Amino acid sequence: MIVDDEVGIRDLLSEILQDEGYTVTLAENAEEARQLRYQTRPAMVLLDIWMPDCDGITLLKEWAKNGQLNMPVVMMSGHASIDTSVEATKIGALDFLEKPIALQKLLSAVERALKHGEVQTASGMTLDKLGNSPVIQEMNGSIEAAAKHN
Repeated sequence: MIVDDEVGIRDLLSEILQDEGYTVTLAENAEEARQLRYQTRPAMVLLDIWMPDCDGITLLKEWAKNGQLNMPVVMMSGHASIDTSVEATKIGALDFLEKPIALQKLLSAVERALKHGEVQTASGMTLDKLGNSPVIQEMNGSIEAAAKHN
């Protein structure tokens, strides 16, 4: 998914990635991105920081808070500072690209993010970070049982 308020950037990134064989979903603002995220889990997200309705950092925080940050997110900005990129990384962004984005940097960031997402998915969903109490063990069992069903 590409989330950027600038139509030219959205279209260019989409065209490049589609030429590389990727399926691309577009969102022109944070609200569209929220709606798309509620419908599906994208393999990865390219997320612009500066958008008129809600900045990308706030959206990233929302996804983290709501448990929806279970896909790799690569932040993009033409005006961001080092502090902003550090903050995004602390929240959970995998990478940060500065606009204008060089073609090779874009493709390697996307490839790295997709590989990271595959590893996350393959490792499975568990609640190990919450401890090993009987309640957590029971919830892990329920998750594993649910994951086996379509």
